[in-house]
Amino acid sequence: MSYIRVGKKGYAGVYFRMGVKGDRCYYIVYRDRYKKQVHERVGWDYEGYTAAMARNIRQERIQAIRHGKELPNKIAKVTFGEAWSQYKESLELHGKNTRVPDSYYRNWLEPRFKDKLLDEISPKAIENLQRAQVEAGLAVGTVNNTTTLIRRVFNRAIRSDVYTGTNPVTKVTYLQGEVERERFLTYDEAKRLLDALADESEVLHDMAYLSLTTGLRQGEILKMVVRDLDFENQVITIQDTKGRNGSSSRVAMSGPVRDVLSKYTENKNLNDKVFDTSLTFRNTYARVVNQLGLNDEATGTKDKVVFHTLRHTFASWLAIEGESIITIKELMRHKTIEMTLRYAHLMPDTKLDAVNRLAEKLGT
Repeated sequence: MSYIRVGKKGYAGVYFRMGVKGDRCYYIVYRDRYKKQVHERVGWDYEGYTAAMARNIRQERIQAIRHGKELPNKIAKVTFGEAWSQYKESLELHGKNTRVPDSYYRNWLEPRFKDKLLDEISPKAIENLQRAQVEAGLAVGTVNNTTTLIRRVFNRAIRSDVYTGTNPVTKVTYLQGEVERERFLTYDEAKRLLDALADESEVLHDMAYLSLTTGLRQGEILKMVVRDLDFENQVITIQDTKGRNGSSSRVAMSGPVRDVLSKYTENKNLNDKVFDTSLTFRNTYARVVNQLGLNDEATGTKDKVVFHTLRHTFASWLAIEGESIITIKELMRHKTIEMTLRYAHLMPDTKLDAVNRLAEKLGT
C-alpha cells in the first residue's frame, strides 16, 4: 500500500493514502519524547478530516512533546481493532509483509478482541485464547506467535501515546513444548468422519484425507501452492511452517493422494494456493466431530479429536502396522527420534516373535 506525501509547503510529515472509492486517509509522522518515530492515522476525508487538520494535529503533538505536556489520553476511544489497524498500517508503511499477522488477527483476535477497549483485555482473556487455540489443535509455535502479535499491537499503542496502561502480555506465560496427543482414530472412526465431512464440504473432506494419508499438518496443507506439487515424480514439497529458516521437506505422494490434489490445480498459476479456503473450516470440522460423538468421552486436551488428530492417527497406524521407528520418523519429518518414540508402544511385540522363532528352529 503506497503512502503519498502532501506536497504543499508547510505540510511536512503529513501523508495520505487513497481508498478504493477515491477517498483519502490522512497520516502524520513525528518523533515522540523518546526520539522514536510515530506513524499516526488521523482519519478519512469523508469523516471530515483534511490535510490542514492533519497538519494542525501534528503541530499540537510536536508542541506537547517539546514542552513536556501529556498528549491527549485516547484510551477510552481506542479498541483493539483500531489499535490493530494502526499497527498494520505501520507495518505496511515500512514495507513489511502483513499476510501472516493478518491471518492471526482475522481468525483469532478479531472475533474476541476487535470491539474491546485496550484496558478491557486482561491477561486472563489472553490465556483463555491460548487455551482455545491449543484445544483447536494449533501448534505451540502458532499459539505463541499469536500472543506475540497481541504484545506488539499493545506496544505500538503505548509508543503512539494512544494507550497509557500496561501491556497485559507481560503477565502471560508463553507455552512450552508441544501438546502430546494420545487419542487417535480407528479405521472405522476415520471412515465415518470422512463420510460425514464429504456431506458438508468436498474441500474439507479432501484436506482431512490428505492429513490422514500423509501426516501433513493443517498449516502445511493451507500454505501449499501449486508449485509444491510434482505429479510426475509423485512428491509434495512442504515449506517450513514451524520454524523461520526457510527450509523445506518432501513427502511421498501416493496414487490416491495424487488424484485428490490434481482436482485443485486446474487453471491455476504456480503460486496459487491449492486449497482456496479460510480457517473458518475449523467450525465445520468441530461440529461434524461432535455430531459423530468422537469427543463424548474426552477428559482433556490430549483426548480431544481435532484436525491435528489426523496427523497423529497417521503415525499411530504406521506403528500398529509394524513400520520401524526410523521410517515413521522420516514420514512424520520429526527433528529428533525422541519425538517419534512416543509411538513405540503401539508396535507389535517383535521381541516375543523373535525368541519364538528361535525356539521353533531348535524343535522345542
